[in-house]
Amino acid sequence: MPPKKRVQDNQMSVKRDRKAKIISIQEATCMLIEIKGYENVTIRDIAEAAGVSIGLIYKYFPDA
Repeated sequence: MPPKKRVQDNQMSVKRDRKAKIISIQEATCMLIEIKGYENVTIRDIAEAAGVSIGLIYKYFPDA
């Protein structure tokens, strides 16, 4: 059996469980609002900062 791929520690996108991804999205949102201001933050910004897809944000936060 081939060895499992190791994910680098510095990648935020390695989180596989739902709760960890939700927390990552929330933390990224707060950080971006502090830096850029509420009006200047996009879903794309949040997804990139949290290391998740835009679709995943809408899955976990359907009213976004």
